[in-house]
Amino acid sequence: MKTIRFLFVLVLFSLANSTFADNLSVEPIAIGAGETKEVTIALNNPGKQYAAFQFDLVLPAGVSLATDAKGQYTVSLDSKRAVDHTLNVKALGNNSYRILAFSMTSAAFTGNSGAMVHMTLQAAASASVGEKTASIKGQTFTEASENQVKLSDVSFTVNVFLADRLSAKTVSMITGESKEVTIALTNPGKQYAAFQFDVVLPEGITLAKDAKGQYVASLVANRAADHTLNVKDRGGNTYRILAFSMTNAAFTGKSGALVRLTLQAAANTLAGEKTVNITGQTFTDALENQVKLNDASFVVDVLSFVAIKAEDKTRAYGEDNPAWTYAITAGAISGNGVPTMSCKATPKSPVGKYDITIEKGTVENPCELTKGTLTVTKAPLTITAKSYSIKQGEPLPTTYEITYSGFKNGETKSVLTKQPKVTCSATASSEPGRYDIIVSGATANNYEITYVKGTLRIRSLVAEPGDLNGDGEVDVTDVVELIDMVLAGIYDPAGDINGDGEVDVTDVVELIDMVLSGE
Repeated sequence: MKTIRFLFVLVLFSLANSTFADNLSVEPIAIGAGETKEVTIALNNPGKQYAAFQFDLVLPAGVSLATDAKGQYTVSLDSKRAVDHTLNVKALGNNSYRILAFSMTSAAFTGNSGAMVHMTLQAAASASVGEKTASIKGQTFTEASENQVKLSDVSFTVNVFLADRLSAKTVSMITGESKEVTIALTNPGKQYAAFQFDVVLPEGITLAKDAKGQYVASLVANRAADHTLNVKDRGGNTYRILAFSMTNAAFTGKSGALVRLTLQAAANTLAGEKTVNITGQTFTDALENQVKLNDASFVVDVLSFVAIKAEDKTRAYGEDNPAWTYAITAGAISGNGVPTMSCKATPKSPVGKYDITIEKGTVENPCELTKGTLTVTKAPLTITAKSYSIKQGEPLPTTYEITYSGFKNGETKSVLTKQPKVTCSATASSEPGRYDIIVSGATANNYEITYVKGTLRIRSLVAEPGDLNGDGEVDVTDVVELIDMVLAGIYDPAGDINGDGEVDVTDVVELIDMVLSGE
């Protein structure tokens, strides 16, 4: 008997643990594709007084936490449970969200079991239908005494179904233009015989009228049996669309295009994306049961006329083309559209002017496009005459050498349309001194030429000032000797460079200038 009683107590204890163990739970959820649904997470907690918790919510593909107009996740603590608690939500990636609640004063949540967290889920319009699994993981609850309790992971079912709804695709319109819009019905099950809804248009957009003053609106031909469509202006840029059948006939088919409307954008409508709302949707099936669908919306992107000009550019021959830029001279480009520009000129293209062509590229606006001009200017080319030094009586150079700096594209002097001339006024009988070597006369189609003259130095046969070591050259070794003479206070006429009767630092400076200039 004692054994039986002991086993009975064990069973009761086991049942108590399985029934009253702390856990979070969520009832199975059914949500239509494109719809939102409020969901409650409940806590089963028979005994403890919790003051804080943290867990990760993992949602299936196509389902996410909804956000409000400010972009904040629509998640909140149950108002009857929170004391001075704060709730935070953070997206972790991979459709997971961390939910954290705490109290700065370690106050316990009011009550033990019941609704704990309310959240709104959003099923994408493109979400695949069927049953999906969501889970709550990493549950850590903290008691007011700061003891932590880890709860087991739990899961719940999210059944995504194809909900009845109206929808329309984004439409682009030019100011002053009319554009047809198709409103489609997604209706996987019911056979509707009539409907009514209001179309609320943004400022500057109206329902267009035909030549007889009738609104341009119609039922899709292959959907209507003997249905009549009526349109009424309700004011405030709102239009009521009503369709019915005197015989209560159902529309042919279920899902697909239902109504076509023609919208008109006024010539002065401001450009930009504008929202059209479809509200008050009431559908009646053949049995006269009414079904109210959720409000819907679509976007009208109003595009203004824009004038775009490719900006003029200048570069020298042989250089790469600059980056092309454009200027908007009227209107504004909608969205992120950009024009494309190109030019046939390459680094080898000769001096001249070339068109910078411009095309719409990704610009959606109606455009007036104006080409630009690339001006290729002559590249700078420098021709330098080489300097020479001879002693009096020595023959003059038979040829005066020149060097070139600035040729492009691997070109040489062969591209010159006229070769340069080199002249020097010195003759075989010229006295010692310096004589300019002049370069001139070169021409080229693609180069702007500048000249640097050289110097022919005719040195005296007699030792010259500055040639202290008598080697016939004035170089750095003479500078060293002159410095030694100045330091030692020695006078030597060869060191009197400036001819002032003194050998001092001024002579050193002048000698250094002579050496650097090659004189």
